[in-house]
Amino acid sequence: MNKKITGDDFLRRLILYCIVLSICLIGTSCAGNVEEPISVISSPEPYDPIVDYESDNNLPSPDIESEQPQDMENQSDQETRNKEYTVVIGCADLNHDGKKEKIVADLTNLEEFQEAWLKIYDADNNLIWEEAAGLPHAGWNSIYLYHSDGKDYLIRYNPVMYQGFANYQYTIFRLNARGEEIEEASNAVDFDINPNSTMFDSDSIAAFVEELNALLEESTLLLSTENSVLSYSTEDQPIVRTEQLDWLYTADLGYDEDDSIKDKLEKYHKYHSGR
Repeated sequence: MNKKITGDDFLRRLILYCIVLSICLIGTSCAGNVEEPISVISSPEPYDPIVDYESDNNLPSPDIESEQPQDMENQSDQETRNKEYTVVIGCADLNHDGKKEKIVADLTNLEEFQEAWLKIYDADNNLIWEEAAGLPHAGWNSIYLYHSDGKDYLIRYNPVMYQGFANYQYTIFRLNARGEEIEEASNAVDFDINPNSTMFDSDSIAAFVEELNALLEESTLLLSTENSVLSYSTEDQPIVRTEQLDWLYTADLGYDEDDSIKDKLEKYHKYHSGR
């Protein structure tokens, strides 16, 4: 039997249809904006600062220089400088024990402290003796390796002059087993090169210089800062240097080619004394 639909029933059905249609449309429009589910992040593993950079090629290489502690970096730089500025000059048996010691010029402190060091190491590489030579006038020093009768010695030569007053002296010495100096011979001369000086003996100055040069001619200059000029020998380039009294040439005195040291001293003194 067909049921007759009244106006009220039709109206109620129309309203219900519109409500269902609206719900469907709303659901469809939100479906495109549905957010992905939020994943739950678990607690991270404890941080391990040690990374094997060689086994994991995907990891960036570390900046070794920037990561290196400052004190380690300074130590590394210092070791590099020490190596670069240490020169092996040669070997000699300076304590006469039948074993040769190593002679080294250490220039590490040259830039900062204006000084170089001559160092002697025994056969076990222990430092047994050292001496400084400074570039400032007060620190000038010259040390030679001297050979005599098949034995090795050191010569310390210090020609000191202040405002024309001079003290030139040398000492020949060797080392004992403890690295202490044992003096073998020495000599010195004092004089004054100022005009009209009465403390200028040409004979004594010449005798000293001739005696000294006879020793230096048989020697090798190991280290010198005389006249604020650093000089040192190497194994391949030994230096032989004698005393030439440079102040004799501060004026053109007409020295002859065959003039001896004594001749030059007498001409120098005569010129400056006004005679």
